[in-house]
Amino acid sequence: MARYADAWLPHCITPHQVDASRKRLHLLAAERGRDPAALTIAVCGQPPDTIREQVDAFRKAGAVRVAVWPIHGETAHARGEP
Repeated sequence: MARYADAWLPHCITPHQVDASRKRLHLLAAERGRDPAALTIAVCGQPPDTIREQVDAFRKAGAVRVAVWPIHGETAHARGEP
């Protein structure tokens, strides 16, 4: 990633893991002559029940986007109602 890619998309990760990995990623990118600030992090697959509390933590850790699992709901049709 540090050599060729422009974004990292970690799945089901904690803000602490993002922060630690971002620091390593930035170091590796700099060693390869790349601007670490040009790399983006978009966290994916976060459970919706905890995301409100974690968005700020992910942003402070370096994520620019956070995607959550959608909440599935039943429709009246799926329940067999007219």
